[in-house]
This record gives sequence, C-alpha cells and structure tokens, in this order.
Amino acid sequence: SSSSHNNQHGYCIRTGIEIPFNVEKPLSYEAFKKWNEYGDPDYPEHYCHFSGEPSNGETSVNKPILKKNWKKAKEKFDL
Repeated sequence: SSSSHNNQHGYCIRTGIEIPFNVEKPLSYEAFKKWNEYGDPDYPEHYCHFSGEPSNGETSVNKPILKKNWKKAKEKFDL
C-alpha cells in the first residue's frame, strides 16, 4: 500500500467525471449545485462513484456505490 491511497479517485455519480473519492460527496461541484436545488438524496443518478460504470439509476447520493462494488470499495477505501 503506497501513499497514493490518500488521493484515490472516484467518479461523479451524475456526470461520470473523475473526482476525489468521498462517499459523503459523490458529486462534482457543478453537479452538486444542480442536485442541491432539490437536494433529494434518493434521486437516481447515472454512475457508480467507485467504478465510474453506468449505474442505470441504481446509485444516488444516499447510495453512491453499486451494490456489487460495495465490498471492493470497502476493502480499498476502508469504509
């Protein structure tokens, strides 16, 4: 485990662009501003915060990581 673990990348669950990995903040700044207009934590989003793959509405601010990736994400990021 190298020091690069401190700056792991995640993906914006709305746009899919690379952002710092943070399950508390799974949206890019721009996407967050839009999301914040309604602020619905269960609103279906488009990407997995961990893998960046299309989530087909199965991710949200509440659940930013696809179920199938949760175990891997927990191990990698010590969640």
